[in-house]
Amino acid sequence: MNENQKNQLWRIPVFVSGIIAIVYLAIYLFTGNIPEVKELILFKDPKDCIWGLPQILILPFAYSRLWDILFGFILSFLFVYLIIKIKNMDNKELKEGLVFGLVCGLAVGLAVGLAVGLVYGLAVGLGVGLAVGLGAILKIIFKKKNFKLILKWLAGK
Repeated sequence: MNENQKNQLWRIPVFVSGIIAIVYLAIYLFTGNIPEVKELILFKDPKDCIWGLPQILILPFAYSRLWDILFGFILSFLFVYLIIKIKNMDNKELKEGLVFGLVCGLAVGLAVGLAVGLVYGLAVGLGVGLAVGLGAILKIIFKKKNFKLILKWLAGK
């Protein structure tokens, strides 16, 4: 690892941590407090709970969002370290495999997530919309007054 790469190994994580800190400083200046997480909503609907998991997971203590600065530093450090290690590898096939896995994993994960989300969202939205609309129309039609009017209209009277 040359000197420039050693500098990059620390420069980028410090930059990322600085950006996160600036964001939370702006939030603090506008709202007067730093956000905290006291509970995690695992499932919005109680019917969706699986494997005996609770709908809302209550944390034993409030998690301050300032910890994101540390986590951002650690994750960006590991990411930069991995990229520098891949750049310095001698085995070309292993290097290409790691880069291919990283790029394809992100691309396929995003594509599948987006496609499934759009298709599922569209299907559910369309199904619920049609069901509610059809139900409302049928309720209006099958009221006694309206039903008699429709039968007279169909009979041509």
